Amino acid sequence: MRIVINPLRAGLNSNTSEQFELLVRVQAEPEDCQGRDETGLNLALVLDRSASMRECMHEAKACVVRLFEGLDEKDKVTLVAYDDYIDTVVPLLSAAEAKQMIPTALATIDPRGCTNLHGGWLCGAELLAGAIKEDAVSRVILLSDGMANRGLTKPEEICAQVRGLADAGVTTSTVGVGLHFNEELMVAMAEAGKGGSHYGERAEDIEETFDAELGMLKALAFKDIQLSIINPRSREFKVANEYSVRNGQYQLPSIACGSEAWILLKMPMEKAIALASSDEEFEICISALDQHGNPVTIKEKYKFPSVVTDSDYKALTKDTLTTNRSIELRAAKIQMDARLQAKRGNWDGVNTALRKLEELGEGNEWIKSSIAFLKRQAIERNTESFSKESYHKSRVYRNRISSVDESNFFDIGEEANESAFLRRKMNQGRKTKRDNQ
Repeated sequence: MRIVINPLRAGLNSNTSEQFELLVRVQAEPEDCQGRDETGLNLALVLDRSASMRECMHEAKACVVRLFEGLDEKDKVTLVAYDDYIDTVVPLLSAAEAKQMIPTALATIDPRGCTNLHGGWLCGAELLAGAIKEDAVSRVILLSDGMANRGLTKPEEICAQVRGLADAGVTTSTVGVGLHFNEELMVAMAEAGKGGSHYGERAEDIEETFDAELGMLKALAFKDIQLSIINPRSREFKVANEYSVRNGQYQLPSIACGSEAWILLKMPMEKAIALASSDEEFEICISALDQHGNPVTIKEKYKFPSVVTDSDYKALTKDTLTTNRSIELRAAKIQMDARLQAKRGNWDGVNTALRKLEELGEGNEWIKSSIAFLKRQAIERNTESFSKESYHKSRVYRNRISSVDESNFFDIGEEANESAFLRRKMNQGRKTKRDNQ
């Protein structure tokens, strides 16, 4: 594992409206993955079988089969189904045993009743809690198409339990299907559970989600990544990603082989100049667990760049990657504002936000390519579709992991060749295609 630090410009100047920006990247190096075995999985797939799943249940079952087929002999898996009531359809078994049971087990699942989402999740999590191993990943994948309306429904109480089990070693990812699930609850659970948050407008779209989850977990290099800035005056930095902070440490996403997590630090230029004038330096400290559960700590010192003249500052080339990541974070905020305006029925406000996105898109081809879908939803005034897409896209922009050699250019055909968990998707709720989505 290594730390890479890139400033927006390698110099400081007081006559600019720019802030001092630093992109900090935490990478899994090739030697971290040489000779490694694929990470063992303890997986609980928790499937919504409430009445509203009737139209997509056939396809959802097909995706479950695909997920089970992607597991190895050393993996363990359980299948839980929920409506008002909770049933363990397949107990926690080796993947080989579970695969033999799955056709008969799926035949017993019929859409009915309401949505005890918390109860289903808790059952899956408890089944995994007794099988936690330091060299394996225990992950609940929760799938739902609706609102939690039975059992515990308060998001803060649910997330507190999700966070507690994640700290104990059972993480959670969420998958929303269609346009009627509670995206705020599902995303909050994923963030509390140190997992991924996904959605598919159609059941067929969740195939890619399951591929991404399995691919990420199988190639996992480091988890429980925490970043701290060691310097009494480093509190002047603001983190643009909005990562959660616990005990003064920023909680970064897990990274797989060939990938990186990143964080963008910002500071007013005058404060950076003051620190540079006092020959100040600071240290980035990363702590994490490797694939075997062993603790890893690395540190990297950074010294503020020199103050330069106006002309020299303007001549300094902006770092392209830092620029792109900064644009993504600005796009994340704009999309959250657009979502709020759509929820209020203020489509003029939505269109104003989309114009701002288009301006940002002139400097970032991925963002530019992603606007067309949102514009169609705005024209149709499709509040639910717009809300789901903008909410998930905002989260991806601000805390995604990326390939360590990600191109600064965007081409959907090239993205389709990437591992599913590293793809920059044009539409978060649709399966990636080589042509326009």
